[in-house]
Amino acid sequence: EAFPTVDQVLSELKVGSVPLEWMPEYSLVQDTGGVQMFNKGGSTSTDFSVDTIFGVTQGGVTRYFMNSKSIVTVDDGTQTYSFRNPSSLMSIIEQKTSDAYYETEALLDMYINHDNTPPFIASRMIKRFVTSNPSPGYIER
Repeated sequence: EAFPTVDQVLSELKVGSVPLEWMPEYSLVQDTGGVQMFNKGGSTSTDFSVDTIFGVTQGGVTRYFMNSKSIVTVDDGTQTYSFRNPSSLMSIIEQKTSDAYYETEALLDMYINHDNTPPFIASRMIKRFVTSNPSPGYIER
């Protein structure tokens, strides 16, 4: 398996991870300058696993992604539908307050870094304080 590029990580991996400072059991295995690879338990293997976490730094902010996909497929007999399943960092068996904190942080981080957040907030603020029907160009500026 080839080491992924920044674009591959951002386009393929959608399940975020909490900052690795919160999980001391992970250690840096490889750093290409754009993408960092971390493995659990001090493993120095460059093989990817479900425990692998990738870090991507853009604009001075590092975002972490788990090496997993969560896809739900539904077949109604005539058509098959599939969609990305919302991930959960909380254990169903052993729930901890820290897991809820991690999941909330990951969710807020996802909202803050999503491409649609700035135009959404801008349109709401313009509608509230300026005009009820702003043009798309006005929102872009």
